Parts: sequence; C-alpha cells; structure tokens
Amino acid sequence: MAAAAVSRFASLIGGVHEEALLDSGFAAIAERDVRDGQHRAGPDGAYFTTAFFHHPDELRQEALDAGLSNVEIVAIEGPWSFMPDLLERHDDPVRWAAVLRAIESIEREPSLMGASRHFIAVGRR
Repeated sequence: MAAAAVSRFASLIGGVHEEALLDSGFAAIAERDVRDGQHRAGPDGAYFTTAFFHHPDELRQEALDAGLSNVEIVAIEGPWSFMPDLLERHDDPVRWAAVLRAIESIEREPSLMGASRHFIAVGRR
C-alpha cells in the first residue's frame, strides 16, 4: 500500500517562499496547519481546500493502525522543492542526477521529514 500525504508544514514552507505569510489570513491558516493539521480553505475557497495535513509520525501511526506492517515514510521533495533553477537542473541529466542523489540520501531521515511538503507512506498488509 502506498499513500501520499501533505505535510502539516507545507503551508508554512510555501508561505515563506511565496511571501503568502504577509497575508494575515494565510498566516492564520498556516499557523493552524502547524498546530493541529486542520487545513481550512480561506474565504471563497482561497488557499487550497479543506483537508488534514499530516505530521510524519501521524501518518506512520495511521498506517500501523490500519494493519500495515513494515511501514516506511519517505519524503518526496525534501528541502530543495523551491530551488529557483530546479527546472533548469531537470533539463540537464548530470545536474538532475545530483539533485536526485541528494533527495535519496535524506528521503528517509526522520529529523528532516518535515522539510518536505509531501511524503508517502508505504507498508504491507
């Protein structure tokens, strides 16, 4: 089984990068996301949707509670998702391979899991 999840830190990370935290409405949404994972869209559906954003440990526990074993949580982007030249690096096989090696080297590192805006839970039933 594989399940994708949005990190409870996604709004905060994106909000810093995009300067959305300057908007007090978005800042309040990001604060709640970090506090309890309850992401609530802004007025008229602004700022994504209504959803639960996971802490990596919560996602692991949900998978275990569902009867899965050998559960692994893997980061998808890591801290490099907002590199200004990411698309240019993607177009260069040597540079892209270096990015992928970096991601792979920390994708399972628990202390850095929250630095990724998305992650995947993988387990067996």
